[in-house]
Amino acid sequence: MAEKDEDKQVIVIEDLDEDEQKEEDESLEREQEQEEESDGDVEEKEGDEGAEDELPSSQPFLKKKKNLIIIGLAGLLIVIIAIILIGIVFSKKEAPKVEKKQKEHVVEKKIEHKKPKKEKRPTKYNPMVDAHFINALRLQEAGDYEAAIKELKRASVDLYLAYYSIGYIYLKLGDVKKAKEYLIDKTKKYLILTIENNPNYILGYINLFRIYMSQKEYTKAKQVLDVLKDKKVSKRELALMEAYYDFVVNKKQIKLYDLLDKYPNAPILNGLMGSMYLEEGNLKDAEFFLDRAIKPYVIGTLCYNKALIYAAKKEYKKAMRCISKSYYMDFNKIVCKNYLAFFVFLHQKKLKAAYDFFQLNRRYNKECYSHFKITPMLSYSISKSDYVARKSINYMLAAEVLNMYLKPIKFELDKNRVGIKLGDLYESLGLLAKAKESYEKTAVSAEIVLLTQKALKFYAMGNLKSALLYYKKALSKMNTNPILLYNVAIMYLKNHDLDKANSIFKQLSNAYPNFPLPHVGMFIVKQIYGEHKNAMKEIKKFLIKFRSISSEKIEKNMADLGVFAYFVADKRLDEKRFRQLKSEDKHLFLLIKAAMNGNLSFLSIEKEFERMINLDIDTTNYTTVMEYFDKTYKNNVFIKRTLADCYLFDKKYEKAYRAMFGIPQYSAEDYYKLGISYLMSGYPEVADNFFTKSILKGVDISNSYMAKAIIQAQKGDLKGVAYYLKILLKKGMVWFNTYIFLSFDLELR
Repeated sequence: MAEKDEDKQVIVIEDLDEDEQKEEDESLEREQEQEEESDGDVEEKEGDEGAEDELPSSQPFLKKKKNLIIIGLAGLLIVIIAIILIGIVFSKKEAPKVEKKQKEHVVEKKIEHKKPKKEKRPTKYNPMVDAHFINALRLQEAGDYEAAIKELKRASVDLYLAYYSIGYIYLKLGDVKKAKEYLIDKTKKYLILTIENNPNYILGYINLFRIYMSQKEYTKAKQVLDVLKDKKVSKRELALMEAYYDFVVNKKQIKLYDLLDKYPNAPILNGLMGSMYLEEGNLKDAEFFLDRAIKPYVIGTLCYNKALIYAAKKEYKKAMRCISKSYYMDFNKIVCKNYLAFFVFLHQKKLKAAYDFFQLNRRYNKECYSHFKITPMLSYSISKSDYVARKSINYMLAAEVLNMYLKPIKFELDKNRVGIKLGDLYESLGLLAKAKESYEKTAVSAEIVLLTQKALKFYAMGNLKSALLYYKKALSKMNTNPILLYNVAIMYLKNHDLDKANSIFKQLSNAYPNFPLPHVGMFIVKQIYGEHKNAMKEIKKFLIKFRSISSEKIEKNMADLGVFAYFVADKRLDEKRFRQLKSEDKHLFLLIKAAMNGNLSFLSIEKEFERMINLDIDTTNYTTVMEYFDKTYKNNVFIKRTLADCYLFDKKYEKAYRAMFGIPQYSAEDYYKLGISYLMSGYPEVADNFFTKSILKGVDISNSYMAKAIIQAQKGDLKGVAYYLKILLKKGMVWFNTYIFLSFDLELR
């Protein structure tokens, strides 16, 4: 919130800002490209009823004509008007009234000046601004600050404006010492000398009052108010200044409400009201009144308060836009403004700007820093639904449904009992050895049939472990048989032993290149490993080999599988074959389609499906799905990492670091995410250790350096923050290929 006690000041009387001055100058150029002379006050005052401008004004011009006689007459006219103007200044104590919001600027003809002399005591107040001041504004707008300062130092008329402008430029350049010298010291000295020389310079008193208030020299500010009471100052102006003084010094707020009814558009009143509501934590009303106060012209302190509001609302980009304006013609709370700018730019990863603002505060200022509380948070480069799509979790779920569909192939003996007949023949011929060999082979085949039949019974009962056991016994009797090899691989897959299943599928693919079914198994394996691109290659290989087999030789089971494969490969449905599916297979196809489209709501109402894969689906997020995979396919690194990411998306930080336990070898990104999980769980020291491991494991990893900087900011070690920022700037921005970034929220105390 806004600063407490003595720091709860808002300077609300302000000079015209650069943009408005530029508009003024451009309008002058459009009026026949005249060069004019005007009074030295570029301050824009509120145009309420009863407002008075304390400065005399006139508007001589020098028309540019080709005719030399006309030029001479115009010059004579300027001399006459100047004499009249000087007479007015010395003959009247109070400036004449002018129309509301009247702003006149006159620029005298540019002439060559001699080298500026040392600062002299002003003689009499002169309301004219010379060309150097106008040129300086244009140079400043163009970003040529050094040339602008030189022009301002050559100004010879109203040095109050020149000093203020020089101070503001130094402030932009980051030279706080020089800025203070001109914004406060030189300006104050000049105003005091000017007032002594011209006691009727009302605007000088008002500006001096501002400086005393910003410097907390309240006794001197009160003396200036007492002097103004004796001068012929408008009641409105005096009432507003007194309200400002009472609000800041005496903590009086009652007068504000009465004056606001009378002068609803007065910037000073709206600014004070906005600041008051900000201190109370009422951001909505604070923003309303501050907007009204700033609307006529930019006021530095109020822009700072607006930036505080945006930061509190976590609208950091809007806060950034207010920060530059918060320095305008306002040296108050400069350290706090630098800290706010530093934290906002750090949050937006504008590291160079953040470091520059931090460097402006030469020393650690606990008073200002304590206004800001750093709360670590996570930001995501994509939504969770996009993350799920990129990680192909939908296809993992579809692969698991397809795994349910795959069935073992039935093993049968030759219908003609060739082995037995051949044995009988050998025996009749007296070839007993040959007969024995033939009988033994037939006996083995019969035993294999019995074993596979038992395996099928256990498979039908859902006892997949026993089914695998009997298929393995059958394979031991005939270890090169492709059907037995395939059945064993399928049983390994259904028992979630991916490595062994994949090994047999590869063996089959190499030994029997025209056998299409192993590629379906490898699709499932690779998809659950998280290798989506390689998985899609396998399903396409299946389709190529599937098409090469004549339709007469394709078994019904494989033909039905082709319907699913076509849809998985490119979401194309073979209508003819789909109509030939059994009703239960059509239902299974709908499950695969729902999984691939991310329609968890459909899957959740299929209780039979949930029962088969032991999954109680939460239709609101995919974390439940990944929990199933993690429980089913133990020690799967891809699943562990993906589940940890899902927990981070769901803000379940303790579950996130637990999900990563058991990864055999941590990468730099693993350490980074472990650090995030521990930090968000409230263990910054443990987190810092993991971020260090991430840096040692990786190469120029900016994520972990940024995280360490945030931890240092949270602890209040700003030197540590600067240290890591310097490393980041030196090494360059090299971010992890991650979707999850550590950031922070800036809360106001």
